[in-house]
Amino acid sequence: MRSLTMPAASFHPDASLSHLIEGVPYDPVFIIGDHRSGTTLLYSLLASSGAFNGMSVYHAICYRNLLANHEAGETEPAKRALEARFAELGLTTRLIDSIPLNAETPEEYGLVLHAELRQFCLNDRTVHVFDELCRKVQYIAEDPARPLVQ
Repeated sequence: MRSLTMPAASFHPDASLSHLIEGVPYDPVFIIGDHRSGTTLLYSLLASSGAFNGMSVYHAICYRNLLANHEAGETEPAKRALEARFAELGLTTRLIDSIPLNAETPEEYGLVLHAELRQFCLNDRTVHVFDELCRKVQYIAEDPARPLVQ
């Protein structure tokens, strides 16, 4: 089975659009718990409540293209293309926990930190990527005033 990979670090279509997210506020709500303790369920419930914005598989895998896709009106086609790629690869779940996989499946920010900087932890070295990710998610969200569940 082939795997999904992030584009090379030099390929970053959103770089020229970073001015769009300058000053975009976000109010992160962190969900922390042991593996298999229900954090994904809680995250899903909060994100689906309509009271929170949440990070999805689409946000994580398409991190470098979120603003470009949004500004071009290509977010939904990009999500469908991502789901088509999952189908092509035979991916129907997240594999680690059998949660159904689609573009809207909740995903943690650690995947982006690892893809960009080879670290899963939020720290002084990774906080700029986390900050950019949060601002992007809020900017493209249906309601940017909602708190951002992480």
